[in-house]
Amino acid sequence: MKSTIETYRGIEIWFDTDLESFQCDIDDERSVKKAYKPLKKFIDDYLKENNDFKPFSIECAPNGYGVSDKFIRIVGIRKDGRFIMEDKDGNKDQLSEYDEKDYMLVNPDNKQLWLELEKIKSEREQLNQREKEVKDKFKIVTVKDVKPNYLPK
Repeated sequence: MKSTIETYRGIEIWFDTDLESFQCDIDDERSVKKAYKPLKKFIDDYLKENNDFKPFSIECAPNGYGVSDKFIRIVGIRKDGRFIMEDKDGNKDQLSEYDEKDYMLVNPDNKQLWLELEKIKSEREQLNQREKEVKDKFKIVTVKDVKPNYLPK
């Protein structure tokens, strides 16, 4: 009799009461183990050996909070589903699931938009500087400054 235990990493594991063993099917091939833990290890090893992960480059999304001037390449994926990223110096780290929304795939079509965005940022900085210069020219006498003149003596 077959009794389903769980679906582990997308693969159904069951216990066969007649053979008293844990089993799973991968690519139309059945794996049979006497214990549960070795079967899970078999699945992990199988997925690791047969993983055709193709690295890809990412960059900070324009509205993301990632590191915008950092070259990042995704070079692998962990068992828990988190990506392994590598910077231009070869340093590796994990990309948290929380930060995934802040990065996007590198797309050459976006190059012109990045240049336009940089131009807008530069114009904004110039306007902010001009605004500061105009504000500095105000001759300011605050209400707090004149308040003592209106209080009873």
